[in-house]
Amino acid sequence: MICNLLLITPWVIDLSTKAGIVDTPGERRTHQGVVPRTGGVAVAVSFLAALVFVYLLLLLPVRWDFHVVFSARALSFLLGLTIMFAVGFVDDVLSLPAKAKLLSQLLVALLCIQTGLSIDSVSVGNKEFLLGAIIVTGK
Repeated sequence: MICNLLLITPWVIDLSTKAGIVDTPGERRTHQGVVPRTGGVAVAVSFLAALVFVYLLLLLPVRWDFHVVFSARALSFLLGLTIMFAVGFVDDVLSLPAKAKLLSQLLVALLCIQTGLSIDSVSVGNKEFLLGAIIVTGK
């Protein structure tokens, strides 16, 4: 995914700049020059390319030591990502009001809750961080 991102990002920056989907310096901005607003496109395309790559690998006549299961949780995760990408892209182009963005985030959260999707921990290297402990204790 990182390689995809490195290859796709310059293309997305160029496309965004040519299309005028940029953020200009202003009173509430910290950047000095014109900045493309569509960085999420590169991330989404890279993620999709990685998923397609794994799917194609699974089609090879090789015995893998893992199984891929498309459950309601996995599909709600992908649907939530798609909704958030679409809202982010529309916001980049049209500058949506904060209420519309909050409503979409609540919709995705309800979708995840309905299907039982939760992220309890995050692993970075050989360390695992329990998210519930962070939220409850504030540490």
